[in-house]
Parts: sequence; C-alpha cells; structure tokens
Amino acid sequence: ATYGGAPLLGVQGVVIICHGASPAKAIKNAIRVAVQAVRSHLSDDIAAEFAHDGKIPA
Repeated sequence: ATYGGAPLLGVQGVVIICHGASPAKAIKNAIRVAVQAVRSHLSDDIAAEFAHDGKIPA
C-alpha cells in the first residue's frame, strides 16, 4: 500500500500496475507514483538509455 503499484516497462507512456484487491490507499499511492513518473520523464529516460545502448530504435 506504500507505493500502490509498479511501473510496467515496454510501453510508450506511464502504466502503473496494481493488485486487483488493492485498498483505496494503495490506489491513491499508485496515482501519486504515476504522477511522479510523468513529471520526472521516466519513460523518456528509459527509452533514451536503451536507444543509447543500441537495444531499441530511437
């Protein structure tokens, strides 16, 4: 319930996966984590790191 969920990698955007039986506090925290991921450009940073290593096309 502290974090509410975890980021799903491999998608173009931010997706936070939660357990189906998560209480309201966990869902609230998952939304908070998603907002932080968007504000910190998490998806862009991960994609740039893979592109830099030549693992995925830029």
